[in-house]
Amino acid sequence: RTGESWAFLQTEINRQAQSLIPVLSSGNNNLTMFAPTEEAMIDASFWLLSQPSAMLTAVFTYHIASGAMNTTYLATQYIIQSLYAPASMGNQPQRLPVFYTMRKCSEVGWIYIGITVSFTTANVYINTSQIVIPDTVASNGIVQGVNQVLAPPSVTVMDTLIAQTPATFNTLINALNSMNLSATLRQNGGWTLFAPTDSAFAAFQSSQPAIYQAVVTDPGTFTKVRNTRAIK
Repeated sequence: RTGESWAFLQTEINRQAQSLIPVLSSGNNNLTMFAPTEEAMIDASFWLLSQPSAMLTAVFTYHIASGAMNTTYLATQYIIQSLYAPASMGNQPQRLPVFYTMRKCSEVGWIYIGITVSFTTANVYINTSQIVIPDTVASNGIVQGVNQVLAPPSVTVMDTLIAQTPATFNTLINALNSMNLSATLRQNGGWTLFAPTDSAFAAFQSSQPAIYQAVVTDPGTFTKVRNTRAIK
């Protein structure tokens, strides 16, 4: 649409996903950005404004794909790979076979990492969103304006813990993994997790070394503590 500014999207990237600015600005990259329109951003604003930086960085990264793809090209595809890759997969984007949109990750559970493409004679859809402002050419790629914010289904509580930059929850993550509890926080349970940081665990270890050792090594003790901190 003439005059579309994507101001809301730009504001949120500048505010909460600054690590993407060099990626989107570099003339050495050749990208497609599935950019939510102002209306789409406003529709999702309550959710967007309540999310931490790590979550929004993951979400906006999911809107970016390598290669300049116009709608003519997109209409020949079934699935494309975004730049988003969960930290649990080593932050490495995975190329998917056409018929699969899910891949087993290195931990228990499944990670969705593809963007599906569908089309009619008149429209192209990215997941469930419609491209409403097609083929805006930039110096380093193409912008496809979409009418919904795309949300990678794999951005779970566990992914959010792992994605923190700088790393903040290593002790908690290691404890969850060693006790096979990370799968619980990848489930669609509507979790709220009160997550101790590494510095909180360090202070706890210093003041209560025996209890600390039980919490981080004994599944029964850790589960009791976790159940007081993870609520639905």
